[in-house]
Order: sequence, then C-alpha cells, then structure tokens
Amino acid sequence: MYKYMYAEAKVAGLFTIDSHREIIDKYSKEGWRLLLFLKVVDRIVRLKQLIWFIYDEDFN
Repeated sequence: MYKYMYAEAKVAGLFTIDSHREIIDKYSKEGWRLLLFLKVVDRIVRLKQLIWFIYDEDFN
C-alpha cells in the first residue's frame, strides 16, 4: 500500500519562486519517491502557473 503527497511550487516567468531542486531534495530525504510533476497553467492569465510534485511512499 502506498500513500501519496503533493508539493506545490509557484512559477514566475521561466523560473520557479520555490527552487524545484530544494523541494525534490527535501522530500527525498524524508523517504518520499518522486513519481512525476505537472505544470498547471491558467489559460486566461498566463502569469499564474504552478508546478505540482507528486510523491509516493510505501508504508507497509
């Protein structure tokens, strides 16, 4: 059985405000495994963007 965790990074222009590497390293050290990331863009206001990092952890 797995449990999942979602972390969010805000994007300003081409660069994340929250360093994506820091987010990945932080949760990896806690035992989470990065599954994928999704870039979410607001099509009306293109400046509003998010990146979701999705992690899982085996807790058996």
